[in-house]
Amino acid sequence: MTTTTAKEQLAKKLRAISNKERFELELEFVQSLANPYFIHDMAKRGLLQNEQFIAYLKYLQYWRLDARYAKYVLYPHCFHFLKLLMREEFRRAMRNPRKCDFVHKQQLDHWLKSLERRMRSSGNDDDDTVIT
Repeated sequence: MTTTTAKEQLAKKLRAISNKERFELELEFVQSLANPYFIHDMAKRGLLQNEQFIAYLKYLQYWRLDARYAKYVLYPHCFHFLKLLMREEFRRAMRNPRKCDFVHKQQLDHWLKSLERRMRSSGNDDDDTVIT
């Protein structure tokens, strides 16, 4: 009986390791979706037309819908792109380098406006402040 318990404990530890690794891999992949050029590269390679890959993207939606997982994400723009990737029109558009550049510019504009709003609301509107 002790041997079975030891085997069960070992199997449980192995599952936990694989779950941890899966968590880390999925987290890294989901966060990489914050980069429009990464999405463009996947589109060029045909991944965004692959039904199995689209099903995987649907599976990954829990990252943006479940706060228990979302709290680990450092690049929240990935949630917006993860949602957009459910739309065939967006997946198709991201094959076009100009559309990818446009999306990237929109993303940068959003960040800059957000930074400006935060600086204004904090009362830090010194002319010496450099935004890099």
